[in-house]
Amino acid sequence: MIPYVEKKMDSRNINKYMYISHDSLNSYPFESKKFYEIVDQTPYVRLFFQFLKIQNNDEFANVITYLDHISTIFGKYSIAGYCSNRDLCNYTQLPFKPGGKHQIFLSVVFFESCIRTIDLLRISNNNTGVFIDYSLNCWCNPHIYEMNSPRPLIHIMSLNMGSIINLRDPSTQIININGIERHVEEEEWIRVFQRKSYVLPNSKFRIRNKNRILYVSKMVDKFEPSSFMEIDYHNIDCFPFEETPFNEILSGEQYIHFFLDIDMYLIDDMQNIMAFIEKLSTVFGEYSIGGYSNQEYLAKLLGIRFNHKADKGLSLHVVFYTTMISTHDASLIFSEAHFLSVIPLSIDQSLYDFKEVVTFRHVLSNKVVDVNHSIKNTIGMISGGKSPYSQILTIRGDERIVSKEQWSSLFFFRP
Repeated sequence: MIPYVEKKMDSRNINKYMYISHDSLNSYPFESKKFYEIVDQTPYVRLFFQFLKIQNNDEFANVITYLDHISTIFGKYSIAGYCSNRDLCNYTQLPFKPGGKHQIFLSVVFFESCIRTIDLLRISNNNTGVFIDYSLNCWCNPHIYEMNSPRPLIHIMSLNMGSIINLRDPSTQIININGIERHVEEEEWIRVFQRKSYVLPNSKFRIRNKNRILYVSKMVDKFEPSSFMEIDYHNIDCFPFEETPFNEILSGEQYIHFFLDIDMYLIDDMQNIMAFIEKLSTVFGEYSIGGYSNQEYLAKLLGIRFNHKADKGLSLHVVFYTTMISTHDASLIFSEAHFLSVIPLSIDQSLYDFKEVVTFRHVLSNKVVDVNHSIKNTIGMISGGKSPYSQILTIRGDERIVSKEQWSSLFFFRP
């Protein structure tokens, strides 16, 4: 079933969602009603593009050539849209829409196959992944891939906004899958997309390859993408943590490993915290614990480092490294407006503000305490002999997504 709303503002309220099957779309009154499809944390979607910057026939032809190339992997695609320039209508076969916002508005959906949503985020021009072919990207609208919250996408046939030019079935312009599509895995889609790693001009976001982690060793007053270093996921276990501070960077991530940063000076609610962690693991899966304590019995109990000189009774990082959650959801859980009443107050909630660059010190690393690069002895140990990668927040991309429906079963929100 396809979730949808008739008013864009209703996309923020799940209670106002309506549902319709792919087969029933043919009878939907597009001429008199708007139709905003809701794409909300579904693990698979159909590959889709929206082009807003095509200016002439040659650029349109180049886009079609590239789409035909992609179709060798993803199968048939549906083209829909309009032209606001009548001279372009004959060549493109798109309907004329006087006063349209764009010279050419083009919506493309590959309806025979589907792809992991997280893979689509890597392929698209966003801040989390691989970069699509630049010749295609320069005409593409990147903002439609911002899926860390419910995304309303208007159907091209709504109120005669445009029409589908190569097929008449309105369901071919739907992003949500119906379950019969063929899954396209990375081994296939990588053939038609370029893998790159560079900083976009005039952008604060860094586009990096899959399996790369951003980090800094030195603290600065203001982080710039050019100062970020990268390390491959496969090499993180060999990083010289004791010699070089390692502060993981989260900059514009849409998905992360769920984590807790726990600091305690007086150990008075350890039992409640461990019970809370175990409860979280029923939804978020296996977790890694790392850190240090100035109390020897507690260090032995948790399997972390004993540091008798530490000023904290306990410094603990907990990372649920086999699943991922959207940063939007992580922020929601810890936001003031939706405060999680069962969370112990010793958990640092300030780390969940993902609007800015977030730094997360690895538990095996010393801490750089100021811009003068003063070092504080904070080296910890990972419990159970788990590898350093188990304490990384950056996702690999093949983790299971924990949806809001799943994690909300654990929590109680105060009004």
